[in-house]
Amino acid sequence: MTGPLAAHFREVVSRPALEQAGGIAAPAVERWMAQHAARRADHGRILWALYVLCHWHQVIRPGQQRTRRLDTLPRLGLVSGPALS
Repeated sequence: MTGPLAAHFREVVSRPALEQAGGIAAPAVERWMAQHAARRADHGRILWALYVLCHWHQVIRPGQQRTRRLDTLPRLGLVSGPALS
């Protein structure tokens, strides 16, 4: 990654953040970042997705309630079935 947000990106998408976000292999992500920065490959979409995921785990998720509200899922049309309706 290059440009004015490169340092921020690396801070958010760090090895510990990748591990916390689901055990994502940091060497693969670092390789994608290097290939993308060198313009050998366009990994922009996956790198953006990883940024959003890591940011969510660091900033958004800790502020959310720890309990899940399954009663809202059928209303949103995300799941259906007798157990949740």
